[in-house]
Amino acid sequence: LLQKLRGDRVGLIPFAGSAFLQCPLTMDYPAFLMSLDDVYAGIIPRGGTAIGKAIEKAMESFEYDRSNADKVILLITDGEDHEGNPTRLIPELQKRGIRVFAIGVGTIEGDLIPAQDQQGHAGFVKDPEGKVIKSALNEGPLQQLAMETGGIYVRSAPGDFGMERIYDRGIDQLQHDEQESRMMKIYEDRFIWFLLIAFILLLTEALTSLKMRMPGKA
Repeated sequence: LLQKLRGDRVGLIPFAGSAFLQCPLTMDYPAFLMSLDDVYAGIIPRGGTAIGKAIEKAMESFEYDRSNADKVILLITDGEDHEGNPTRLIPELQKRGIRVFAIGVGTIEGDLIPAQDQQGHAGFVKDPEGKVIKSALNEGPLQQLAMETGGIYVRSAPGDFGMERIYDRGIDQLQHDEQESRMMKIYEDRFIWFLLIAFILLLTEALTSLKMRMPGKA
């Protein structure tokens, strides 16, 4: 996605049972990628899926944004929300002019969620009662969030995660910020080191020549 953006600001909010701002809105893509590299499964201590909290945290990140660019939340999730109904936030999203572009991950049939226990052994995520949790794709809320905020919903598929479809059909058509990111080359003069080396060599040669011309002592 970053390879296609043209100076658009991006941020990062990982979420599970809670959400936090990993990277504030920025045009510094290398810094964003460093934040992205720090994200791993289990980075959120509280398990579950709280889509509503993630959306609220994203809305907060736009509070001080005064640009004329369209505002987008790119939501990547299986759509199952264990903390409430995220569609309750649609009126607030509409009021703030924030579009939701959603990518649904998983299968409708559902599947087990791989995990490791405290001893590092492979297993699957279980609920507090010890029963294995089966996570399934719940497209309804994601489709509603996207449709009613002017966004787009796509389902991820093997070999086609959906990011290019989201960009080509949605993000690329939006109004971008007029502010452009410019990179400036700043050259640092280092010629002084070469001059110093040359001076030392010349001085050494002069002293050597002078010593060779001096008559030896009797």
